[in-house]
Amino acid sequence: MARAYLGCVDDGTTAVGRGVRATSAGRFVRAGGLPLVVMAATVLAVASTRGDGWLVVTLVLIAPPLVAITIIDARRHRVPNHLTLAVLAATVVTVAGRAFTEPGVTVRAAVASVVVGLFYLLLWRFADLGLGDVKLAAALALVAGWSGWQTVVVFVVVAHLLQVPVAVWRLARRRRDRIAFAPGLVIGLYLAVAVGSGLP
Repeated sequence: MARAYLGCVDDGTTAVGRGVRATSAGRFVRAGGLPLVVMAATVLAVASTRGDGWLVVTLVLIAPPLVAITIIDARRHRVPNHLTLAVLAATVVTVAGRAFTEPGVTVRAAVASVVVGLFYLLLWRFADLGLGDVKLAAALALVAGWSGWQTVVVFVVVAHLLQVPVAVWRLARRRRDRIAFAPGLVIGLYLAVAVGSGLP
């Protein structure tokens, strides 16, 4: 399944990749660095979920499209809607399944998605953020909200902190193109679940 998702990365980025100036970040992406980071974060999050089977299933199901999203955004500064919808669909199904046994979890996840979505919508309106990032953040907030409000806060904070070294590097290189925000959101989610699962 992961290969199928990653196939769309090659189809959509080969032509662009030929014209991109080689940089340390670019070499890292082409060498498969981002998928390795995402998968490592996935393993860490899954190992920290305290036996929540449905959460584990969700984290594993959404990993392949999220890997593809990180690569595409890093290379093309674009978050494909169909991949975000795949993440959202998998999450909605599993979160809705909890409504019969733990309705509070489902409500919390839905509220978290709306709150985070509105927050990122404001950033899109007033800051340099893509609308694709807004939709992805709202989808990922469903998972963060499932785990707890602490996880939601950690998710948002970590997603932004991960952009700091990227921004500093770009300033040093005097580059003005948009920062790819999706990789920070994806890695931030898995790290937040791992950290949030250990909070009381």
